[in-house]
Amino acid sequence: MIKRPFTIICSFLILASVYSPLLAAAAKHNESPCGTPPALVSKAPLPKEEQERAKEIRAQGTIAIEISEEGDVIGGHVVRASSNEAGKILIDLVKGMKFKSRPGCGTFKTTVNFSLAE
Repeated sequence: MIKRPFTIICSFLILASVYSPLLAAAAKHNESPCGTPPALVSKAPLPKEEQERAKEIRAQGTIAIEISEEGDVIGGHVVRASSNEAGKILIDLVKGMKFKSRPGCGTFKTTVNFSLAE
């Protein structure tokens, strides 16, 4: 049985009016900066002596860091390091990192892997 074109058009318009605000809200939700990790903006280089020492001892490790809403590293600790000295060098390295700010997102926690052996 073929429905009247007017009924089909009205049904489509009703469905579109119900679902379009929901789709718009979902699209806005995906645009939130809180859903993605903060982007690295800059990092301060290690002093020349520390760079050379890191290569010499083949510094490697994983550092857990906390990033504030403003993009500053506010905390960090060694999860794993090739040596105690490597851990200290890697902590110095993360202290000089700056990330893109994410107002209203709270503190972001992550881990960073390093290999300064090259």
